[in-house]
Amino acid sequence: MFWIINIVGVAIALYFVDLESNSVIQSVISPIVVATLFLTMIIKLFINSKAQSASYMSNSGNGSHSGSPFIYGSEKNKPSGDSDSSSNSSSPSSSFGDGGGGGGGE
Repeated sequence: MFWIINIVGVAIALYFVDLESNSVIQSVISPIVVATLFLTMIIKLFINSKAQSASYMSNSGNGSHSGSPFIYGSEKNKPSGDSDSSSNSSSPSSSFGDGGGGGGGE
């Protein structure tokens, strides 16, 4: 709802902006409203991006955090037997049993 109100508000205020007008509403108030609504949208985006990146940083390391970029929570909490490169010759696509390829209905 925040985005709808701000986008519609900016569109309506932009319609009335006329910097060369003698009207105070068109030359002063409308540009101030446009700037205010635009700044609130930028601030909202900034806060959301900071909160999202902070959720990655505050991971407890047990892997239960859904936003974690790692399966086990963090690199240092991986089980010691696992490594990033597999030593066997199986590929990720063969582990799903279809052998890859995506053949159509054979």
